Amino acid sequence: LAMGWSDGETLKSIALFVDWNGANIEFHLAGGLSRQIIRDVLNYVFRQLNATRLTAKPYASEHRLIEILSRVGFVREATMEDYYGVGEDAEIYRLSRADARKWMK
Repeated sequence: LAMGWSDGETLKSIALFVDWNGANIEFHLAGGLSRQIIRDVLNYVFRQLNATRLTAKPYASEHRLIEILSRVGFVREATMEDYYGVGEDAEIYRLSRADARKWMK
């Protein structure tokens, strides 16, 4: 499943959701990130799907995205070495429904 955001003419951001198991869903984001996109993603995951957690696996080198995830309330769980190729580690971050509530209005 995917969600997209545009300015009316151009696609600005897209969220791709994968590996839904009934409790957890993983997402990947391409493009810009705004408060509205965060709210849309969290409302979809925690209200529509009724998931208990959301997982993100950014590249370890994506420091800006990791900082944003942390500000939203995501918690780092682990590093997956060479996940995206040799020398391209992934960081696993999770967000619980309880920690997402402040964003869902």
